[in-house]
Amino acid sequence: MRLGLYRRPKIYIFPARKQKAVTAYLILILLAFIFIYLCTLFFLHIQPVFLIRAEAYAGNLATKAINDSVNEIFTQEQISYQDLVNVEKDSSGYVTAIQANISKINYLKSCVANKVQSSVAEVDEGTISIPMGSVIDSGIFSGLGPRISVKVAPVGVANVDFEEMFLSTGINQVKHQIYLDVSVTISLISATMERSKTVNNKVLVAETVIVGNVPKYYANSAAMHTIID
Repeated sequence: MRLGLYRRPKIYIFPARKQKAVTAYLILILLAFIFIYLCTLFFLHIQPVFLIRAEAYAGNLATKAINDSVNEIFTQEQISYQDLVNVEKDSSGYVTAIQANISKINYLKSCVANKVQSSVAEVDEGTISIPMGSVIDSGIFSGLGPRISVKVAPVGVANVDFEEMFLSTGINQVKHQIYLDVSVTISLISATMERSKTVNNKVLVAETVIVGNVPKYYANSAAMHTIID
């Protein structure tokens, strides 16, 4: 009598096809949980850090665009105090009236606004990156780990206006200052977020000292806002 090895028959809870289907479903459920976890991590931890960096990036970009544009336009046009206002004096040489040069003021406002917007438009897509450790709620790992990068495209809108100020500098002496007030709103747009930052910058563009009483203005001086100290 020949003895052979006895093999215990395998018992399957599910048939072979059903077992493969169950395995596929389990893999899909696992992938779904991983996807939900990564989305939660991004929106709760990573995106807020990126928004803070994006706001700082937009602020620096707006400040640079304002300063470069104002310097370029006023250097190119060689603007002086006499170009912005028309000063009238009496026979004694005292200033009796100041009249704003509206055409020149509107021209400069348009030039600066267009230059700021074109400066922002010329900027290529920027990259904002943060270390992975910076998104963890612990100061120990801040600045450590691989960097996560997001590309953003800047879009800018500029508003330009003139302001003036009178400052008392002594007996019968008043300093007349003219400022260019530039406001730029830059929006950073990416596939996963959008952030806007408004930067206001006031630049002194002209000044003079008026000897005598403060003169009266003509009606069209309303082109500039007046601040009297």
